Amino acid sequence: MLRHAPRYLFIAVRTAILAGLAALVAWPQTAEARKLLCHGSDPGFSLTIENGSEVAFDYLGDGTFTLDPPLPPVATRSDHSLITARSAFDVTIETRRCRTLSATLPVRLEVRVPTMDGPMSMPACCLWSD
Repeated sequence: MLRHAPRYLFIAVRTAILAGLAALVAWPQTAEARKLLCHGSDPGFSLTIENGSEVAFDYLGDGTFTLDPPLPPVATRSDHSLITARSAFDVTIETRRCRTLSATLPVRLEVRVPTMDGPMSMPACCLWSD
């Protein structure tokens, strides 16, 4: 029965399998053992995730916060909350090519910070570090 399936179907399935394998390679096998280093340029900020849930967020002052839930061992996309003393920010992390300045990094992060005018989206490009 599959012998008569259109060629584009086989190509689509093969592409989906390869994309899934690439995501597994890009996401660290043990998120807690590595650091995720992120840099955002519009507006400028840095964010580092260590031990799966410890976050250093440098935007209008330094702070160390908690990521809830912690980073999963393997994922192509994960949604979290960055818990601060006064509020929680939504954070999305994706294994997706991200262009910043003159480099292309393997992970994209987005922090949504509440403001008087509504949530402000702050994108960043990230890489894993040992």
